[in-house]
Amino acid sequence: MNFLQTLFQEWSHYVPNWLLGLALTAVGWVIAIAVRFVVTLLLQWMRFDALSQKTGLASFLRKGQVSFTPSQLFGIAAFWIVLMSTFFIVAILLDVEVATKLMEKLLHFIPSVVSALFVIVVGWSLVVFLSNFTRTIARNASWEHASTIAAVVKVFGGILIIAVAAEQIDLRITILSSLVLILVAGAALGLALAFGLGCQEMAREALKKYLKSLKEKNQAGNGPDLEG
Repeated sequence: MNFLQTLFQEWSHYVPNWLLGLALTAVGWVIAIAVRFVVTLLLQWMRFDALSQKTGLASFLRKGQVSFTPSQLFGIAAFWIVLMSTFFIVAILLDVEVATKLMEKLLHFIPSVVSALFVIVVGWSLVVFLSNFTRTIARNASWEHASTIAAVVKVFGGILIIAVAAEQIDLRITILSSLVLILVAGAALGLALAFGLGCQEMAREALKKYLKSLKEKNQAGNGPDLEG
């Protein structure tokens, strides 16, 4: 930034400040387009759209009538981040005090936002996996409310992810985080009890089959002695 300020001051002796600002904005706009293109292609190469199908993100976007794929949306987000950064840099070079202070706060804030986004993406993928796993177990246990259990896991998992992501951006929600952890722990206990109750019938049938097989073996073993 200091290098840009020095260079800007040197050029300002020969070119009007507004023209330099306009030129830098144009350069930033071109860079933003390139970044959008690269980010979109990179995510498509990493099969991010396929992952979005599994996590439900693509379905969520379709329901919201969003015409862009998840990869394209992230590319658009990258475009605007670069373009807005360009605007702030130009404002700083033009000595706009408000923009300078805001830029300093944003530079401090961006790493936290990246961490929060990472938590959301990875955490939600894990929650979707656990939800599907829970549904499979519940169906194998012949429980009628398997889909409801899976939905509950998603809801509580989503709340937990939001709480953790909020902590990453330094939001003061310690009480909320503690409450969420308590709710998630309670839900986990409830689900465990529900699975236990749902598996009772399976355990009873297995025990009946086992006792029946033992009885048949005993009868087969005692048969010759009774006849003899």
